[in-house]
Amino acid sequence: MKVDATRGRVLLEESRESVVVLDDADRVLGASRRARQSIDGLREGERIPEGLLSGDAGIIPLVVPYDVGGRRERLVYLSRGGDLTAYEELRTGFTAAVSHELRTPWHASSRCSRWRRSPGRTCTRSSSRPGGRSTRSGS
Repeated sequence: MKVDATRGRVLLEESRESVVVLDDADRVLGASRRARQSIDGLREGERIPEGLLSGDAGIIPLVVPYDVGGRRERLVYLSRGGDLTAYEELRTGFTAAVSHELRTPWHASSRCSRWRRSPGRTCTRSSSRPGGRSTRSGS
């Protein structure tokens, strides 16, 4: 059990997220380094600063309740609205790029890079080979 407690403490401390552990009276039992550095007034043993759990402070809480040793506690992930916005922009850009690649098959773009476009034809083979006058029309 002591190993699990140590593991939990290290996971909480080293989390890249702002994470806080609260008791049933909203007192801070533990907090990640990022939470302590980014949230003013957050101290272990004291009540969580006003407005953090309601979202009034511009921070969005995700609350995960659990029981440990007969006590009710809550794990609270705190993120700023901008964090989610930046993620959504990244996801949208990635989705657009993948969609473009799927609509532009590799073989078509690679074939046309070896062939020149000519009026009235899709691609014309350049005469890079000796005696090569190969012309392709249509596909």
